[in-house]
This record gives sequence, structure tokens and C-alpha cells, in this order.
Amino acid sequence: MLELVHNLYYQQKTKVQIISQSGIQDSICKWETIKSGVTQGSVLGPFLFVVYINGLPSGVNHFNSSITYADDTSVLVSDKDLEELEVKVNITLNHITDWFSINGLMLNMGRQTS
Repeated sequence: MLELVHNLYYQQKTKVQIISQSGIQDSICKWETIKSGVTQGSVLGPFLFVVYINGLPSGVNHFNSSITYADDTSVLVSDKDLEELEVKVNITLNHITDWFSINGLMLNMGRQTS
């Protein structure tokens, strides 16, 4: 299976075409080799994402839980004591940030809600 996935995505190339709102082609970038990730719209993309992100819940600490739907994950942390809640949230965020870093991902802090 790994060999099949490797052969499908190894040395894959992509380019970007920019078209203005009036429909006129502004420019086309040159072909570039994809160094990481999966081409958007690929058939295997959603499956490979689930396999990849599946390690995140096991990396979340025992005093919270996570919910994943498609490509969104929510982490739930609770405590009756506000100070203890703050400690748990900070530990959880540090743990998740480390997991993202180790796996070559970036956490989108702009989409965080409370």
C-alpha cells in the first residue's frame, strides 16, 4: 500500500494559473515539484489526511478530549476550578503545538475560538 501511495505522489508537479475577475489570464507559474502534501482535489487526499491526523487524538492529554470531523478538530478541556482549567488548557495547547511541529504542520491560530 505504501509503495502504491509513494508512486502516485512521488515527483508530482503542479502549477498555478492566475485569472482576473474579468476572466483574462494574468499569468501562469512554471511547473514545480510538490515537496509535501497532497494535490487538492485528489481522490486519495481525504483518506491520507485521516491517516495522517489520526495520531493527534492519542497525543492529547488524558484530562481532555478531541472531536474530529473532516479536516476540523476541536479539543475540549474542562475543570470546575478556573486556575486549574487555565493550566490544563496551556498544557494541552503546548502538547498540540509540539505534535504539529514534529509532524511538519502549522497550527492556524487565527481560527481559534473559545
